[in-house]
This record gives sequence, C-alpha cells and structure tokens, in this order.
Amino acid sequence: MSEAEHEVILHEERPVTETETVPVERVRMSAEEHTDEETVRGQVRKEQIDTEGVDDDRRGT
Repeated sequence: MSEAEHEVILHEERPVTETETVPVERVRMSAEEHTDEETVRGQVRKEQIDTEGVDDDRRGT
C-alpha cells in the first residue's frame, strides 16, 4: 500500500423481524333481546352508618 489514504466500507448483517396482522378467520355473532316482566314482593332493607366527628350537613342526610 502506498502512503495515500484508502477508504473501505465495512458491512454487517442485521436480522430484521416484523409482525404483520393478517385475517385468518371470520366469526359472525348476533344478539337476541329478551324482555320479561316479573312481580317481586318482599321487604326492602336499609342500612345506616353511624359516624363520629362528621357534620350532619356534610353527610348529605
């Protein structure tokens, strides 16, 4: 080699991986609406929580 400059381009192999979304299956769905009426009887219960140190105005009661 002479004293002149020489340039060499170096290469390397790099693996490239990609994912692709492709259709593989078609699924059909349908919904049916059913409405029923029923009379329900019973006693409704109500719960109350006792608190200390909270103003009655702030509790919303």
